[in-house]
Amino acid sequence: MPPVVPPRARTHLPRSAANKLGATNLGERVSILFSISGDPEHPFSEVTGVLQRVTDADGPDARYSIVRRSGEVVEVRHDAIVKLKLLPAGTGPLRTPESWKTGGS
Repeated sequence: MPPVVPPRARTHLPRSAANKLGATNLGERVSILFSISGDPEHPFSEVTGVLQRVTDADGPDARYSIVRRSGEVVEVRHDAIVKLKLLPAGTGPLRTPESWKTGGS
């Protein structure tokens, strides 16, 4: 009888070479699953929002700045990306991000 082994947590497959964003994707909605360090209990995080900036797109230190609906900007390194998805543009009414609102209205 084979020994009983506890089930292992599924690991994510490595990203494909096609998962590269560039200047042509600026302003598009994206969803990115990326690895983070420092918390072994939660090795991944996800950000969904609009691609605002691409730094060093073709270089080894490519970074992407994503703006969430709340106005928070999240920067993701290309080598940390596990999964990347381009999302279709929203079809509902345009919502103004919280960061655009002024305090004196």
